[in-house]
Amino acid sequence: MKIKNLKILLVDDEPEFLEISLNFLKKANENLEIETTSSVKDALEYLQNKSFDVIVSDYQMYGLNGLDFLEKLRENGNTTPLIIFTGKGREEIAIRALNSGADFYLQKSSDPYVFTELNHFIITSSEKNLINKRYIELLEKYKLVMTNLTEGVALEDQNGKFIYANQKMLDLFEYSEEELYGKHWKFLVPPEEFEKVLAESKKRPEGFESSYELVALKKSGEKFKILIKGTPIFSKNEKKFTGTLVVFTDITYIRELESKIIF
Repeated sequence: MKIKNLKILLVDDEPEFLEISLNFLKKANENLEIETTSSVKDALEYLQNKSFDVIVSDYQMYGLNGLDFLEKLRENGNTTPLIIFTGKGREEIAIRALNSGADFYLQKSSDPYVFTELNHFIITSSEKNLINKRYIELLEKYKLVMTNLTEGVALEDQNGKFIYANQKMLDLFEYSEEELYGKHWKFLVPPEEFEKVLAESKKRPEGFESSYELVALKKSGEKFKILIKGTPIFSKNEKKFTGTLVVFTDITYIRELESKIIF
């Protein structure tokens, strides 16, 4: 993934080192658009009106330090990647920084190699953040689709336990997510239908899809007729069976109408 024109905010209360960092980073990567500020307070005010791809902050500064800065950013809902770039090389600071959510920790130096490494960290953290944003966007779209489907949709793990269900599925069986997740499919099947479902389930690890009618069981104990379509899921690399995508269609009304038709 190639990212161009990254907007970077440098925060450091040492004017000389701020200038050194600015010059070396520009030499390391001409696609960086760098702005600077000399305190956490100024940076927070700056961020109210501007956004950046990555923030690089010193740790020890007058007033609020780099970890205070990171904490306030996250409290404000700002998820911009932050790299702690500091002259303080103590291990406990590095551990605290990473545990607090900093993307990277790097010790300051005027050695050009350090800025090559900092540039690498900037690119890596921006790529990671972009991937996360795209993943969240896709997940939201996926959830929207699943929510608006007229059929119930669920995912079972390789052992037949539910790990996901859309709202239609939950409504059909009268369960909440908390009640359904982790439960085996047998809880939704009356005893007389158990062997049928078990036989179909045993075909899935072999790669066979299945489609069949079933009398299912709601949480209330009410029985109703559904059409089930089960599609096996395999891991991309290992080709290992990992679970089943199951689609549930309530056909109770259709079967009731059919029973009333006089030929």
